[in-house]
Amino acid sequence: MMQAKERLYFTADKTELVGAGDERAAILYAAIGDEIPDSMVDKFGLVDGMLAAAADAAASGDDPTRAKAGAKEAKPGGDKEKKPDGDKGGDKDGDQDQAPGGDQAADASADGNG
Repeated sequence: MMQAKERLYFTADKTELVGAGDERAAILYAAIGDEIPDSMVDKFGLVDGMLAAAADAAASGDDPTRAKAGAKEAKPGGDKEKKPDGDKGGDKDGDQDQAPGGDQAADASADGNG
Protein backbone atom coordinates (compact mmCIF):
# COMPACT_ATOMS: atom_id res chain seq x y z
CA MET A 1 0.00 0.00 0.00
CA MET A 2 1.07 3.55 -0.71
CA GLN A 3 -0.37 6.90 0.37
CA ALA A 4 -1.23 9.49 -2.27
CA LYS A 5 0.85 12.66 -2.06
CA GLU A 6 -1.15 14.49 -4.71
CA ARG A 7 -4.73 14.43 -5.98
CA LEU A 8 -5.00 11.76 -8.67
CA TYR A 9 -7.77 11.63 -11.26
CA PHE A 10 -8.95 9.07 -13.79
CA THR A 11 -9.45 10.23 -17.35
CA ALA A 12 -13.04 9.86 -18.63
CA ASP A 13 -12.31 6.41 -20.07
CA LYS A 14 -10.49 5.35 -16.84
CA THR A 15 -7.41 4.21 -18.75
CA GLU A 16 -5.00 6.78 -17.28
CA LEU A 17 -4.32 8.58 -14.03
CA VAL A 18 -3.55 12.28 -14.28
CA GLY A 19 -2.75 14.96 -11.74
CA ALA A 20 -4.82 17.88 -10.54
CA GLY A 21 -5.02 20.64 -13.13
CA ASP A 22 -4.81 18.27 -16.10
CA GLU A 23 -7.60 19.05 -18.57
CA ARG A 24 -8.23 15.33 -19.04
CA ALA A 25 -9.02 14.83 -15.33
CA ALA A 26 -12.59 13.54 -14.99
CA ILE A 27 -13.04 11.41 -11.86
CA LEU A 28 -11.20 11.82 -8.56
CA TYR A 29 -9.37 8.57 -7.75
CA ALA A 30 -7.37 9.56 -4.67
CA ALA A 31 -6.98 12.63 -2.48
CA ILE A 32 -3.81 13.41 -0.55
CA GLY A 33 -3.39 10.80 2.21
CA ASP A 34 -5.65 8.17 0.62
CA GLU A 35 -4.25 4.65 0.46
CA ILE A 36 -3.51 3.28 -3.01
CA PRO A 37 -3.33 -0.51 -3.45
CA ASP A 38 -0.12 -1.98 -4.86
CA SER A 39 -1.98 -3.24 -7.94
CA MET A 40 -2.86 0.37 -8.89
CA VAL A 41 0.66 1.58 -8.06
CA ASP A 42 2.05 -0.96 -10.52
CA LYS A 43 -0.64 -0.40 -13.16
CA PHE A 44 -0.16 3.37 -13.33
CA GLY A 45 3.54 3.57 -12.43
CA LEU A 46 3.11 5.65 -9.28
CA VAL A 47 6.27 6.65 -7.42
CA ASP A 48 6.12 7.64 -3.77
CA GLY A 49 2.40 8.40 -3.97
CA MET A 50 2.66 10.55 -7.09
CA LEU A 51 2.59 10.15 -10.84
CA ALA A 52 6.06 9.30 -12.17
CA ALA A 53 6.39 12.65 -13.99
CA ALA A 54 5.35 14.58 -10.88
CA ALA A 55 7.73 12.55 -8.71
CA ASP A 56 10.62 13.31 -11.09
CA ALA A 57 9.75 17.01 -11.12
CA ALA A 58 9.46 17.10 -7.32
CA ALA A 59 12.85 15.44 -7.00
CA SER A 60 14.40 18.07 -9.27
CA GLY A 61 12.64 20.88 -7.43
CA ASP A 62 10.37 21.78 -10.35
CA ASP A 63 6.79 20.67 -9.72
CA PRO A 64 4.65 21.09 -12.87
CA THR A 65 1.41 20.12 -11.10
CA ARG A 66 1.73 23.05 -8.72
CA ALA A 67 2.47 25.43 -11.60
CA LYS A 68 -0.70 24.34 -13.42
CA ALA A 69 -2.83 24.62 -10.31
CA GLY A 70 -1.39 28.03 -9.48
CA ALA A 71 -2.11 29.32 -12.96
CA LYS A 72 -5.81 28.58 -12.57
CA GLU A 73 -6.22 30.23 -9.19
CA ALA A 74 -7.99 33.55 -9.32
CA LYS A 75 -7.53 36.43 -6.94
CA PRO A 76 -10.01 36.29 -4.10
CA GLY A 77 -13.05 38.43 -4.69
CA GLY A 78 -13.82 41.50 -2.65
CA ASP A 79 -16.29 41.58 0.19
CA LYS A 80 -19.66 41.32 -1.49
CA GLU A 81 -21.66 41.84 1.66
CA LYS A 82 -23.80 44.97 1.55
CA LYS A 83 -22.29 47.71 3.65
CA PRO A 84 -24.63 49.38 6.15
CA ASP A 85 -25.70 52.89 5.14
CA GLY A 86 -26.25 54.07 8.73
CA ASP A 87 -30.01 54.61 8.38
CA LYS A 88 -32.16 51.76 9.61
CA GLY A 89 -35.45 53.63 9.16
CA GLY A 90 -35.82 52.83 5.50
CA ASP A 91 -36.80 56.38 4.43
CA LYS A 92 -33.68 58.00 3.04
CA ASP A 93 -34.96 61.57 2.54
CA GLY A 94 -36.13 61.95 6.16
CA ASP A 95 -39.73 63.08 5.43
CA GLN A 96 -41.48 60.15 7.12
CA ASP A 97 -43.81 62.37 9.14
CA GLN A 98 -45.25 64.38 6.25
CA ALA A 99 -48.66 63.76 4.79
CA PRO A 100 -48.84 61.91 1.47
CA GLY A 101 -49.60 65.17 -0.35
CA GLY A 102 -46.50 66.85 0.96
CA ASP A 103 -46.37 70.30 2.57
CA GLN A 104 -49.21 71.72 0.43
CA ALA A 105 -51.82 69.33 1.93
CA ALA A 106 -50.72 70.16 5.47
CA ASP A 107 -50.75 73.94 4.74
CA ALA A 108 -54.24 73.83 3.19
CA SER A 109 -55.78 72.10 6.18
CA ALA A 110 -54.08 74.53 8.59
CA ASP A 111 -55.47 77.56 6.73
CA GLY A 112 -58.98 76.13 6.78
CA ASN A 113 -59.15 76.25 3.01
CA GLY A 114 -59.02 72.50 2.61
